[in-house]
Amino acid sequence: MPYYSNSKHEQSSLNLNQLESLLADGLFTQKVQELIRMLTNEQVSTKDIRKQAEKGRLQFRYSYGVLRIIPSYKGKSGRCWRWDVIFSPVSWTQVSD
Repeated sequence: MPYYSNSKHEQSSLNLNQLESLLADGLFTQKVQELIRMLTNEQVSTKDIRKQAEKGRLQFRYSYGVLRIIPSYKGKSGRCWRWDVIFSPVSWTQVSD
């Protein structure tokens, strides 16, 4: 038997302002640099990525939200750093445009 609700005021809601999702995991520094340039059209050096992201302070705002770069849970690969890129949408209307 299908679910039926007689509540006329029942409504689903999404709170996308608090949503974060993993966009990419375990990317090497150069790939993170390319992804940032592709999505935000900003130039960032690999040195700045290592220096700021290591402390969890590297983020970029753009029209659809915020990209945050943090050290990967996968750890380093030899001498190369790995990074996770986390996406947080600004609002539903901006994401759906």
